[in-house]
Order: sequence, then C-alpha cells, then structure tokens
Amino acid sequence: MVKSWQEIAKTKQDARLAAIPPHWILDESIKPSTGVQDVQDFPRYSGFFTAEELQITEATASEVVANIADRRWTAAEVVTAVSKRAAVAQQLVNCLTEIYFQQALKRAEELDEYQAREGKTIG
Repeated sequence: MVKSWQEIAKTKQDARLAAIPPHWILDESIKPSTGVQDVQDFPRYSGFFTAEELQITEATASEVVANIADRRWTAAEVVTAVSKRAAVAQQLVNCLTEIYFQQALKRAEELDEYQAREGKTIG
C-alpha cells in the first residue's frame, strides 16, 4: 500500500520529535501562546536555559572558539547548549529537518579528548 504524503510527513515529524531528549521537551505551561509570532527572546525569559547555556548560545563564533581553546568551555558543553537551543527552536517554529544531536555530542567529546591529550584544539 502506498502511503499518502500526510502519513509520510507524520512519520518524519514523529521521528524528529523522538530525537529530542525528553528533558528538552517544553512543558505546555511555558510555551508561548499560539498568537505569539516573535519567539526570539524565549530562551531569555522562559527560565528553561541556565545562565551558562545562554552565554554560550549568545556568543559569537570567535568567542566560542577562544573559550574552547582557553578551556573555559568544552566542545561538549557548547554542543549541548546549542543543541538544546535548537531543540527548543524546533518546538516553537518547526525549523529543523534533521536532528543529529547525539552524533554532534559524540564528535565534541572526541575533540575534547584530543585537546586534553594534545594540549591544543584541532584546526
């Protein structure tokens, strides 16, 4: 039997939602109401993010690189914060087509191990 595009889309949407860790799923009580069109400040006012997660996700690329190189942040901390923010954005505005949080974290951990072993970052 051939599936309709709606069934295929639903299957993909369900799989994408399942890739978000349960502790990153927003409770309905903190989600903006359906009439809210601008959610860019949600991470700041929601209380869902720690101060460090906000600091990391609001940093420039140059700041992130410098903080990792100086060992103030680990690559795993950065990937986790950015992934959490992306997961929240997905729930609010449906902006992701694929989710690779686990793969990104695995690579970040490898990079942290390299830095610990070699005393420098890759690249």
